[in-house]
Amino acid sequence: YEDGTFRPGADITRAEMAVMAARALKLPAEPTAQTGFADDGDIPVWARGYIGAAAGMGLVAGREGGIFAPGDPASRAEAVTLLLRAAGRK
Repeated sequence: YEDGTFRPGADITRAEMAVMAARALKLPAEPTAQTGFADDGDIPVWARGYIGAAAGMGLVAGREGGIFAPGDPASRAEAVTLLLRAAGRK
């Protein structure tokens, strides 16, 4: 985090989860890309390109109404789904 802390016990947001996965997979991220989610304007600039890349690869999906909900905590189910999709990626 910006203050230099690591925060291993903290929940992660959906945006943080997607960024970590995209970086781990070395997906190309275009910072000015549009994600296609209804709440694209709510997605932080630092995460937008990675979320767009992860969504483009089918690693993450939106919620009801086509929103990504970047600031919501990531659920265990969402994290496992992302990991399984990443593991199956060729």
